[in-house]
Amino acid sequence: MNPRVGVLLSGCGAYDGSDLHESVLTLLALERRGARPVCIAPDIPQLDVVDHLSGQTREGERRAVRDEAGRIARGKLETPSPGVYGTLQALILIGGFGVAKNLMSGFARKGEMRRIDPSVEGMLQSLRGEKRPVGAVGLGKTLLTAFLEVDPFEGAELNPADQIRKDPGRRLYYAPGFLGSGKLSAVAEGIDRMVEAMLSSGLQTNE
Repeated sequence: MNPRVGVLLSGCGAYDGSDLHESVLTLLALERRGARPVCIAPDIPQLDVVDHLSGQTREGERRAVRDEAGRIARGKLETPSPGVYGTLQALILIGGFGVAKNLMSGFARKGEMRRIDPSVEGMLQSLRGEKRPVGAVGLGKTLLTAFLEVDPFEGAELNPADQIRKDPGRRLYYAPGFLGSGKLSAVAEGIDRMVEAMLSSGLQTNE
């Protein structure tokens, strides 16, 4: 069987969407192990647009999460709906600031409760209800933490990028990505290990 694994994107770009490198390395790791990656992004506006050369916000510019994520997915992109996530055996939450800025409300607002986009929350509820594995890379852990209302891998983002954390009982997995190291090779190793652990956990199939 070739399991279908969702890859949740929040745009395109580390500062205002999904980290491009973490996204591509995840897609590559999945494909190398015979999985069928399914890129998913909600059709919602981005919180802001950031110039990735200067790090400054481009005032007045507007972009859509789904349109930007389509750059990574090369046009092969789904939206989070029951007809899509009902076919998944696992899900990976990609890092980048977009996961906190776009997929949740209350970014950088002290004391404000994080609220997850309803379509994304519905997908997480469905997969967790069926005990499907969920992995997170880098800042993708912020979404998992908001959903669970507890950090499942506290402090793990400070680990070296090639060291993963896993909770087989709850079927949760984590790779630090670029939070753990600036070296692409180490980030790739960590993501590869996380994907291998997820796919080795005994996935249920829908076929």
